[in-house]
Amino acid sequence: MLNSFLKNKFNKKKKLYTAVAIVATAVIFLSLIFARFNSLNLDSNFLLDVKKGDSVYSVSKTLSENGVIKSEIFFKFLSKLSAKSKIQRGKYEITPSDSVLSVIDKLANGKVIRYSVVVPEGLIINEVAEIFESAQICQASEFRDAAKNTEILQSYNLDFKSLEGFLYPDTYLIPSNFSAQDCVKYMVKTFFIKNPNLLELPPAQLYDSIILASIVEKEYKRAEEAAKIASVFYNRLEKNMRLQSCATVVYVLKEFYGKKPSRLYYNDLEIDNEFNTYRYRGLPPAPICSPGSVAIKAALDPDTTNYLYFVLKDPATGEHVFSDKFSDHRDAKLQYIK
Repeated sequence: MLNSFLKNKFNKKKKLYTAVAIVATAVIFLSLIFARFNSLNLDSNFLLDVKKGDSVYSVSKTLSENGVIKSEIFFKFLSKLSAKSKIQRGKYEITPSDSVLSVIDKLANGKVIRYSVVVPEGLIINEVAEIFESAQICQASEFRDAAKNTEILQSYNLDFKSLEGFLYPDTYLIPSNFSAQDCVKYMVKTFFIKNPNLLELPPAQLYDSIILASIVEKEYKRAEEAAKIASVFYNRLEKNMRLQSCATVVYVLKEFYGKKPSRLYYNDLEIDNEFNTYRYRGLPPAPICSPGSVAIKAALDPDTTNYLYFVLKDPATGEHVFSDKFSDHRDAKLQYIK
């Protein structure tokens, strides 16, 4: 009876050891399989462009056809196993150090390539649109349409025809899956983040401030003179004088006539257009560009002066001569304008 007991105990241990050995062998085998198929066939970076409507199945086929992955079946199985079978559109950079699992994680979490987009101060919507098209983020026409989107305008209580003046000039890191509307929303959001006090202004006052800031943006050369230039325009408005800003004439020529003038002539100042402040009193009906922080601050907090005129003294330094009398201004023009 003792022998029978010992024999049974030995058989149980034998079965246990056998089972452990089978499991261990299976684990080792599966680990080897996982390691083999989880690695990529890459010597250099691969750009994957996932478009709207693409799925794990279509992406796995693309990766397989380009020799990036070793098995479509493994890619699809691992996507389902990790509960990451939903992917986001955009452009992805796959590197030799990536694995199938890390690629799946990138696609599921939208870890797309981000493009650096530099938008300088003083550009109009059309010019900003061209920058985004050159960066291959969206078509210029799509960007222009988005800048007139009423939903975006209304979200900031802006009852205007477009977002001209509200596309904040900055350096942006734009995800490659952003649409034109996403880009515009991002820029307007940045505008109000950088200038939170503007949200406290009534819409009409806000708009007038940005219109004036846009003119100051195109007129000043040196930051320390921006508030002084703003004071000139405020003083002229108070006296019901025409602003007579050359920048508004340049805007008319660019926006309405497709010209890029290197200098203005007297007949340009006579163009009959509501943006031409040589012909029409008051502010133009809309901003003439997207102003930066210096110009916006100057428009909100101008210097206190009696100046009514200014003329560029030195093109190299951007220094202006300011006058409160027309006779002094006339003398300055004769001296400095060649």
